Amino acid sequence: MKSKQNIVIILFIILSCGVKSQIKDIGLPFSKNYTKQKYKAGTQNWDIIQDSKGLMYFANNDGILEYDGSGWQTIKVSNQSIVRALALGNDGKIYAGASHEIGYLETMKNGSLQYKSLTALIPERYQNFNEIWKVYQTSFGIVFQSYSYIFIYNNGKIQVVSPLSKFDFSFYTNGIYYAVDKENGIFIIKNGKLIPFINNQAFVDNEVRFILPYQENKLMIGTINRGIYILDDKKLSPWNNQINEQLISNRLFSGIKLKKGVYAFGSIQEGLFISDEEGKIIQHINRSKGLPNNTVLSLFTDSSDNLWMGLDNGISYCELSSPFTWFNFYYGIETGYTSIVYHNILYIGTNQGLFARSLDQLSNKSGADNKFKLIEGSQGQVWNLTLIEDKLFCGHNDGTYIVDGFTIKQITGIRGCWTFIQPAQNKDKIICGTYKGLIEFEKEKYPSGKWKFSKQIKGFDESCKKIIEDNDHTLWISHGYKGIFRITLNTKKDSVIKIKHFSEKDGLPQTMPITMGKIDNEIFFNTSKEIYVYNYKTELFESSSKYNTFFRVNKNLYQVTLDEQSNIWYFSNKEMGVYRFLEDGTYKEINIPFRKISNLLISEYEHVYTYNNKNIFIGTQEGIIHYDPTISKDYNQHYNAFIREIHILNTKNDSILSYKDNATTNTNFFRNLVNLPYRFNSLMFKFSAASYDEPEKLEYRFRLIGYDDNFSLWDQRNIKEYTNLHEGTYTFEVQARNIYQRESLSDKYTFHINPPFYRSKIAYLVYILLLSMGIYYTVKRIQNSKRRDQLKHNKKMIMQEQQFREEALLAEKEIERLRNETLKNEMKHKNKELANSTMHLIQKNKFLTIVKNEIVNITSQSNDDPNRSSLNMIVKRIDKDLNNEKYWKVFDSYFDEVHQDFLTRMKSKHPDLSPKELKLSAYLRMNISTKEIATLMNISIRGVEVSRYRLRKKLNIVHDTNLTEYVLNF
Repeated sequence: MKSKQNIVIILFIILSCGVKSQIKDIGLPFSKNYTKQKYKAGTQNWDIIQDSKGLMYFANNDGILEYDGSGWQTIKVSNQSIVRALALGNDGKIYAGASHEIGYLETMKNGSLQYKSLTALIPERYQNFNEIWKVYQTSFGIVFQSYSYIFIYNNGKIQVVSPLSKFDFSFYTNGIYYAVDKENGIFIIKNGKLIPFINNQAFVDNEVRFILPYQENKLMIGTINRGIYILDDKKLSPWNNQINEQLISNRLFSGIKLKKGVYAFGSIQEGLFISDEEGKIIQHINRSKGLPNNTVLSLFTDSSDNLWMGLDNGISYCELSSPFTWFNFYYGIETGYTSIVYHNILYIGTNQGLFARSLDQLSNKSGADNKFKLIEGSQGQVWNLTLIEDKLFCGHNDGTYIVDGFTIKQITGIRGCWTFIQPAQNKDKIICGTYKGLIEFEKEKYPSGKWKFSKQIKGFDESCKKIIEDNDHTLWISHGYKGIFRITLNTKKDSVIKIKHFSEKDGLPQTMPITMGKIDNEIFFNTSKEIYVYNYKTELFESSSKYNTFFRVNKNLYQVTLDEQSNIWYFSNKEMGVYRFLEDGTYKEINIPFRKISNLLISEYEHVYTYNNKNIFIGTQEGIIHYDPTISKDYNQHYNAFIREIHILNTKNDSILSYKDNATTNTNFFRNLVNLPYRFNSLMFKFSAASYDEPEKLEYRFRLIGYDDNFSLWDQRNIKEYTNLHEGTYTFEVQARNIYQRESLSDKYTFHINPPFYRSKIAYLVYILLLSMGIYYTVKRIQNSKRRDQLKHNKKMIMQEQQFREEALLAEKEIERLRNETLKNEMKHKNKELANSTMHLIQKNKFLTIVKNEIVNITSQSNDDPNRSSLNMIVKRIDKDLNNEKYWKVFDSYFDEVHQDFLTRMKSKHPDLSPKELKLSAYLRMNISTKEIATLMNISIRGVEVSRYRLRKKLNIVHDTNLTEYVLNF
């Protein structure tokens, strides 16, 4: 049994090693799909190429698609037809073939790409050629192939090659151009002529889809109906193997040779197949494994050895060169929290349960069901898988389980098992950390040796997410939100006798979480600030220069794991890496590859499991990632940043200048210094970079030399605007940085903004001329002005004297106006005081009258003579106060000031008026009501009416004249 297990392990290592192919067959490669909604063109993509600067081009139903890593554009051919084939010429141009159309992409003067037709160079009798299906750059020119003719474009001329019957497809392999004639087999074109190569019944009614180099001098010929043949010294034989059976049944459509003896084949019905030279399937990817469509029309490997697929509906990008592959939802795996290999089975713990699959079934070789099997009874959250004494323990939300093959058995229902440790002093015990404290399992004695639940350890009920046993057998426990505990168990290990909860007073920072790790029997504690160790003498935590130097404290470690090969894996700030243990005892840090998956890690639940040095499993939000460190990928590959567009702002169309960098032309338009008028001093730059591994995470920095010579900070935005630039020469420079922190080659654009006319050289000459003339005329004017100065002075003195007199008169008038205004203000104030005084007097008299009347009533009802006498005295005092002439004198003084000596004038005109009648006149002048006058004069209303009547008689007022109006107008 053990030897069988070893064989499986060896097979697993061999399968995952990929020494020859360097393409993994375990798991699913990382890929990215581009739909027509994304690139905004037709569904079908018939051909793919990459130019020398890294830009991608696709032959699409709607034209030629260009992709620069950040944006897509579609370039139409002259007759708007479907583009079937593309080729990169030696001159850097992109050549294309369409329906009744051949041509290339040309950079226009404004920098934009435009299709230029070559169809006019074809003799008229050959111009009805329908679809162009293949375009190649050959040693004898650009070759365009249709079913009707082959056109060879060289030195501005086109040579036509006609078929014997009708052309099928053509292929350029190892410097030889092969053309398939439907009825007469395969020909070679040499010096513009068809030379027979091979004729075989295998090609009759059997479309040839590719001719590829195979081993030494052999050829691999792929057909749509009968699969693949191997041609060896003109001897044709079927390629009888595993891959060919799949390609025949699923109809082969496209194929290319990858590096290191590996081939990729596109089918009509089952997507993509990848095999080695022996025909063993390495990878199979179809719609059920992530492709948007099962029909692969075209294949291409880019400069980074990654595979592009033109599909019947969309475009796919597959990272074949990556050391990472997926076990994701296509395998039935969602979020992966833990994993382990046990008895040749890979177990994956997820949020949905425990899943398993045999190691020898992990390869992604066929269209069969690759899904992992859910172990019944494990449904729910799986936290931990730990192997102890050849028993696999499963920590679950619903309790603790033991796993055996594809079955699972619960040994306790105590919820939330986080982790397991086996105490050093007693190997027959296992301590488990749960949501609420610790529990213990023990192994039954021989012969059963089974593990069973023993007891709940009393005295500690905090969540125990991670436990580390110290050298003195105490337990260190980390809690996600409460920090670090150190507990001591009694001798029976059934209860906690000592608990120490550490906080900032013990040397730890306040920030959470605080996690733990252990290397070489030394425990260290990770915080957001730095790494600490515990000083057992002082019982305080101290910063560890050893670990802070080793891990570089700015990493903000969350978790550290030591594998069986002494490699140290770490997670920090949603990143991960490994310190690889070397033979000389030193460590080498590796973190660049893991930047690819950093955003997929599960924060606070990071997981890495090292099965061996070729098979490492990493938990992520979308499944488990398989990592093979032996797969080499060039993370330092050069790539280019591009200034894609330059728009001039502040214009009616918002774009006068539009530069688009393109490798298809040697034209350096806009590479040279461009003079722009000053009104075009606001520009917007758009840029991108030809890095297709997570292109949405590309970062850019830029500078405008002459404006700001320092680069900006890295940013994912690919647009920069500059407004109101001063005249001068500027150079805009942009550089990109991909997810692996590899910086691109920079791109530059130099331009010059001319000054506005008023600051130009001509303007300055005009200014000098005008200044000279101004000086001359100024001197002349000074001389003339001296003669006029005296006359002007005299005249000015006369005018000033007259002006002074006028100003003095105006000043006097102004003084008089101010005096009158002051008097008016004083009168307003005194009038207000008079009104207030009068109202006060009215209110006082009303009150005294009321009091007097009350006293009189009381007196009339009282029989007590002493009291009546006293009350009569009070009434007399009130009458005296009501008739007090002192108030009238004050009133008289205020009234005369306000009403311009009214009483004086009244006395002088009517000397026979009594003081009482003068007082009534004053009250009428103030327009006081009869009732209020009665109160002021301490008489009845009837008395007031009588007084008014006598006053009218003394004033000699006629009956029709109103007394009040007379007084007011007096």
